[in-house]
Amino acid sequence: MTPGAHHAFVAAAVEAARYYSGRADVLVSLFQRIRGDQLLRRFLGPKILESLYVLGEERSLPLFEQLLVAGHTDPDIGRCEVTRALVAVRKLTGRVAPSCKFADAEQEAVQRALDDAERRFDAERDCIVPVTVI
Repeated sequence: MTPGAHHAFVAAAVEAARYYSGRADVLVSLFQRIRGDQLLRRFLGPKILESLYVLGEERSLPLFEQLLVAGHTDPDIGRCEVTRALVAVRKLTGRVAPSCKFADAEQEAVQRALDDAERRFDAERDCIVPVTVI
């Protein structure tokens, strides 16, 4: 993915990457490149993290662990980097990790919230959302 490419084309490539195992390193690298640009991060971040979640590769674990404490939060779980990271870390490791979003990861309410998020993420895993260019 070319750094200077139009964000709509990058978004399409990011969503397509979820169908090619072994591409997690490219997506992690792209997320690291856009991390400091808040507009690109808001647009591309959820798509990148969703594709990484679908791929479920171990090499994405360090990024998800970083996002547990430094990720953006959002009331919409589809846009919340910390929620996506919590569910991904639990799926990859079998444990609920501490995060900036939940003080006590072992609380029953937290477990239910993560179960609900995981069900939603799994239900949406094969949905590709068209990108609107204005």
